[in-house]
Amino acid sequence: MLPMEQTKEKLDALSDDRWIAISGLVEGWMETQQNDSAPIVSQAAQAIVNDWILNRLPDRFTALEPKRMAAGDIWCVPVGLAYPNIGIIGQVGEVLVSAFSGGVISATRPEAMKAIAINCYTDREDEIKAAFLSTRNA
Repeated sequence: MLPMEQTKEKLDALSDDRWIAISGLVEGWMETQQNDSAPIVSQAAQAIVNDWILNRLPDRFTALEPKRMAAGDIWCVPVGLAYPNIGIIGQVGEVLVSAFSGGVISATRPEAMKAIAINCYTDREDEIKAAFLSTRNA
């Protein structure tokens, strides 16, 4: 089988979620090629992801430090779970943002982030409760 046929076969087997993610990547890349504007800075990518989080997840979720990837065309922004007086207790997912359009290309499903967050909380439950008690007693 020729490489192009193998690629087509793999694409045909993708789930709808994966196909949407790949389509977003391709559209973002094509837009990048036509866009002469400067890429967005890391703080802008982080703000875009925090806005995305606010519309999909409860409190305690936050965008972490973005990292450039794909030759600088994409920002990969980790999503973390945070608690007052403790800080970040774990990474629960990530969101990919086009460095040129500022659009969200792909993201860990919010349901998956919530499930990972429960595990992070369970792993550090005693520490989280102690931090809340110490604040209340202060």
